[in-house]
Amino acid sequence: MNLYEVLIDTNIYDASNYSFGSPQYCKLVELSSIGYVKILINSIVEGEVLRHISVRVKDAVKNINEALNDRGISPFRHEENYKELVKPFDRQEMTTLLETRFSEFLHQCGFLRISTNGIDTERIVQDYFAQNPPFETQKPDEFKDAIILQSLIEYKKSSGDSVICAITNDKGFKKALDTTGIVQYDDISSFL
Repeated sequence: MNLYEVLIDTNIYDASNYSFGSPQYCKLVELSSIGYVKILINSIVEGEVLRHISVRVKDAVKNINEALNDRGISPFRHEENYKELVKPFDRQEMTTLLETRFSEFLHQCGFLRISTNGIDTERIVQDYFAQNPPFETQKPDEFKDAIILQSLIEYKKSSGDSVICAITNDKGFKKALDTTGIVQYDDISSFL
């Protein structure tokens, strides 16, 4: 049985709305528990996911709380049957909850943090000026993706017999993987 070491790109976490209790994430946890899958992450993906969680929750809570403060709802604030339903949401509490679920998912999968140290920065600079993937005309400043890719490529060199995979729906990211031997998937379901 091969071990599949899988980097999930930020756009996949975003697209799933951080629903770490979904069947796909639960299946990844299950496969990890039997030694079939190991989740890879680096500081860029982790930082992006945490920042996106914070921004999305902040925006959503603002919208919900504005709706709960609408004059049409205000008569229900003191009604016993509705008190809890119209209670304002706490942004920090909800952000912390999602951040905790992200951390729990990674730990349940026995994740491995791959380093961004020792990457080929000269290659990144050359790719930038040549507009090689992940750099594209429409997305010329893809340095974060380039660092993620280089860290994955460096990790692959020492991965032994593991199958190294990336789950992403970013076209430039995927095109940059084409010649690396890293297996690509468009979403978690296609990997499973």
